[in-house]
Amino acid sequence: MLGLLHYFFLVDTTVTVVLTLLLVRRYVQQRNVLSLLFTFVMFSSLIFCFLMFSRGFFEANTDGSILVYRLSMIATIATPALLSVFLFYPWILEKRQAGKAGATKAVLLLLWVFAFVGMLLVSISPAVLTHEEYSLDIYSVSFGPISYTLILAIPVLTVLINAVVIARMAVRESEKFYRTRAILLLLGWLLILAGELLLLVPGYVILNPILFGAGVVMMAAAVLRRAPV
Repeated sequence: MLGLLHYFFLVDTTVTVVLTLLLVRRYVQQRNVLSLLFTFVMFSSLIFCFLMFSRGFFEANTDGSILVYRLSMIATIATPALLSVFLFYPWILEKRQAGKAGATKAVLLLLWVFAFVGMLLVSISPAVLTHEEYSLDIYSVSFGPISYTLILAIPVLTVLINAVVIARMAVRESEKFYRTRAILLLLGWLLILAGELLLLVPGYVILNPILFGAGVVMMAAAVLRRAPV
């Protein structure tokens, strides 16, 4: 049943569609690889928002509800993994000039291995309905000794590593424009992290689409800003 939370995600979906189209236009105009990579991040966020909205069309604990839940969890894991490519790409190019890109590539590859493992576990693990909040069915998945918390630790770890990389960008940048861009990216990403963590706290789930939407807008604004001529 559609509830307030689902309509919040519908708003997020609409906003994210607009931002994705703006990023696509930016890429078409500039043919910039970073714009393309961030467009993938935004598209994954769009899929997540739409899936969270769509969960309102299914009855709790039905095959359709569980399937859409699994897909939304896969999108949750894929988004930070895609962002890591966006963040690590310029770092790898910088390191390659000095012949030291191997370690950075290895970290990025490891993050994607964790992401694939997480998506696999979410896909095959039994899903158990735990409770319902604001008409949103809350499930838990586990696979043998691998608990739900451990599965969720995979995207959270990637999110935290991404936050460290963005913070490093903000510290290293000397030009005001690029430092501001990095700070906006960091603040937006921390809002998204806070929203994801609140999904685990009963009673605060309603804040997830609000924080997620604000974070996505802030990050997209950072990428869409035009450098001064």
